[in-house]
Amino acid sequence: WNSKSAQAMRFGCDCRTWAEMVMQSGDFPEQVVQDLMKHRCYWSGEPALDYCFHVANEHSFLGVLLAHPANPYEKYERFLVLVIVAILIVFPVAALTAAVHNSVVRGIVVLILVTAPRNLLRLYLKRIVIADDEIMQWEHQHHPG
Repeated sequence: WNSKSAQAMRFGCDCRTWAEMVMQSGDFPEQVVQDLMKHRCYWSGEPALDYCFHVANEHSFLGVLLAHPANPYEKYERFLVLVIVAILIVFPVAALTAAVHNSVVRGIVVLILVTAPRNLLRLYLKRIVIADDEIMQWEHQHHPG
């Protein structure tokens, strides 16, 4: 059990007090922010808790509400990506369902024309959102003050 790392684990808005509700990423140790940026999977040493924490920080839908407050991929950014991705799923799949009646062909077409591009776009958007924090962190490390 790694109690020091486990103390930094937070799920979403840990709103026991007003001060905790408005915590910013700067309110956490720098190592926590770096570990979240690098998608660290081992935190407490308890596999079930670590898995839940990983899912809360990486899942497209759950992360909007449950991501750690210090995660560089902020909740409003997650929400915007979620809206964009949802729009890019719903309309093409509905159109393909109306146009293609063979379920096997429709499944293959959805996989190629909807699912693969959506996943690539989601990964790209996530990467560019985190890139600015990585650049700022690099600047801070190499040019302090």
